[in-house]
Amino acid sequence: MAIKVELLNPSQWANESDGLQLDAAQAVRPLGTIPAWLAAALDRDQVMAALNRHVPEFASGALELRDCVIDLLHLKNSDSEWERNWVLTVADADGERRFPIRVKLSAPGVATSDLPTETSPIESSDWQCWLPEVGLLCKRGKSKKSKDFPTLAALTDGVQAGPLLEQAYAHRPPATRMCRSARVYLRCCTTSPAKAQ
Repeated sequence: MAIKVELLNPSQWANESDGLQLDAAQAVRPLGTIPAWLAAALDRDQVMAALNRHVPEFASGALELRDCVIDLLHLKNSDSEWERNWVLTVADADGERRFPIRVKLSAPGVATSDLPTETSPIESSDWQCWLPEVGLLCKRGKSKKSKDFPTLAALTDGVQAGPLLEQAYAHRPPATRMCRSARVYLRCCTTSPAKAQ
């Protein structure tokens, strides 16, 4: 699918000489709705139904697909491919766990390469699965990096923060010291936690 875009300056919006009568609302109206093929790839129920059909462990009942956390797709390159990391929640007799997956959606009419002919076990690191109903190629993804900082926990606890701050102050660069022999001791330390973003 190719879209030709021409930028017009305001004087060209209503150029009677060439019969072109553009209304700004009409020009952007096609962008107001998501195409059906993109909406299908973002529909949790359709994606879960396709996964249940095409992943052997789900189809056989060995694993139960309980949830699929779908996030928006990002257009990653000029090849008309959208990608994103999603998370599947699966369960079996051993309990529930999460599988990160990487999904790639190609626009209709765009040649897709590297489509798997058969599906590897979902537990394997090279797992991938083609979901033709929604146009998604799914691969094993990576877990998101933790935003926990071990030192942050100590700094948000007044009892632990005092000695850390005393130590940091004692080991500051010489140029920032007012008096070489002064030693700082904190009597009280209160904290106000900040959220990691």
